[in-house]
Amino acid sequence: MGRGEHLGWALRKLDHVALSRKLDEGPPFLEEPASADDSAEVLNNYLVNACNSCMPRRGYGVRKRKAVHWWNNEIADLRLECIKNRHIYLRVVKRQGPDGSTAERIAFREARHALRTSIRGHTVPLLRKLRYLGLYLDSHLTFSGHFTTVSGKASQAALAIDGS
Repeated sequence: MGRGEHLGWALRKLDHVALSRKLDEGPPFLEEPASADDSAEVLNNYLVNACNSCMPRRGYGVRKRKAVHWWNNEIADLRLECIKNRHIYLRVVKRQGPDGSTAERIAFREARHALRTSIRGHTVPLLRKLRYLGLYLDSHLTFSGHFTTVSGKASQAALAIDGS
């Protein structure tokens, strides 16, 4: 899709009254010896004008947003490397079959392992006291420790509330 083309119309903002008003005007009349292509073009222009009169067009680039990575540049670079190696590996599997892709599979697995290791080792700095699920957490936790700690405290709190 080129830069000058739009992605369509925002259907959620459809004005039914304006659409019925525009459609009540009726389609344009063609002269008798009109070809099928001319008739199709006139009808298409009629429908485009009707849509333009009753709803706004969708914005450019709505579907072209880049993925935002919220950790750090090192993890973002490792993620891109992992994605690149996965594409290479899958391309080789598709062309040569699973037997011809040993080196690419190893490269992909190493890149994925490096990414996962980096994510696991990344710490989340917390405020002095952070209230989370009704509990106060007050340290620097890694992702794995965070979920282990919080799930244990949350289950204890749920049992205390339940009275079981």
